[in-house]
Amino acid sequence: MNMKNTKNKFVILAVSICLFLGILFLVYYFTISNKPFECDEIIEIPQSNKPEDFETMLTGVKYALIADDWEEINEHTDWGIAFDALSEYLYEIGFENVGYNGYYNPKNLCECIYVNLYFSLNQYAFYDISMTFYSNAGHLRQFSTNKIANRIYYSSNSTKENLKQAFRDMYGDKKAAYDSIYTMQLAKKQTCWTEEKLKNIMQKKGYGEIEGIYESFERKVSTPKYRVAVKNIKDIYYLIYLSGADNTGDWAEGEIKATLEPTATPKFFKAYWLMADKSENDNYYLTFEENGFNLKTGRDTTFYIKMFPTARNRKR
Repeated sequence: MNMKNTKNKFVILAVSICLFLGILFLVYYFTISNKPFECDEIIEIPQSNKPEDFETMLTGVKYALIADDWEEINEHTDWGIAFDALSEYLYEIGFENVGYNGYYNPKNLCECIYVNLYFSLNQYAFYDISMTFYSNAGHLRQFSTNKIANRIYYSSNSTKENLKQAFRDMYGDKKAAYDSIYTMQLAKKQTCWTEEKLKNIMQKKGYGEIEGIYESFERKVSTPKYRVAVKNIKDIYYLIYLSGADNTGDWAEGEIKATLEPTATPKFFKAYWLMADKSENDNYYLTFEENGFNLKTGRDTTFYIKMFPTARNRKR
């Protein structure tokens, strides 16, 4: 009798263990195995607080971008001398790198300050000299001087030194040393989608007609060679950034690049496009074709080729 009771208890224990393992398997299957669906959550991370004053903001900046047009500057010898002097001055006061906007692409926009130079010119000197600093943090500061910078015709270096003396009179000899703790961070709309996860989920669960991974056909000044995904999240189509930004320090894989709003025309969407600095531009439109989509803004059109699903594994 005791043997029989022991056997029954063993059977009950074995069944209980099997049921427990079965429950664990179901929990795993419906949670962990389907974890990619959790990537549809969009986490909005606000922009970090704006530095209280200009000098604090400048402590978090290590690059200077001269905002004037480099090609136009170099068409005028005197302008070239003035802007060469500005570039040298910015290096001398402590910026790690100096470039012209559009010709130098910083990895992090909040590590940059934009500089404009203004002056009047006659045959003897530069005068009414001023410069403006402005940042992605929204700081704007103008400096000016009553000093003139004499033009030395036999020595451009001497002329540049005279200009740098005027710049020092405006701002000084040194900016505060760079400290990343004061560098602002741009806002993010972040998901945990990656290209690999997107490919896996599309192969496993299927995809809508316009969903997939797209790549810009060509690089333009206004639009870098982006690689993005089109993904339906809670009945709204989004462009998800995968790669290609010039300022890679400001963009992470899985961020929302644009929100698409359907129009009365099939496969034609208005796009709320996030620019490189995360500002929103609602003057973008997308038209989808079988092999990609056209991104239109004003007179500019960029074609994005559909890279995945490939023709070989698309649904028939």
